[in-house]
Amino acid sequence: MRGDQPAPARLVPLGGGTAAADPSGDALDRLLRVRRVLPAMGRELAAMRREAARLRLENRRLLTRVYELERDVLADQRRG
Repeated sequence: MRGDQPAPARLVPLGGGTAAADPSGDALDRLLRVRRVLPAMGRELAAMRREAARLRLENRRLLTRVYELERDVLADQRRG
């Protein structure tokens, strides 16, 4: 950069934080908050995956039952 050129503009973090002014302060606080939240998010995600698997299994059971009932109804219609 030459002396007659203005200094390039500094990027400001989204939300207007002061990370550029105090990179060890606010940024570290934000990272610590995220670090505290991540385990809970992981547990919640695992619980959602288990629930999704349970619902898929229940759906499969219900579909099987529907097919069995339809088969029985068709068989009764053919006989009667």
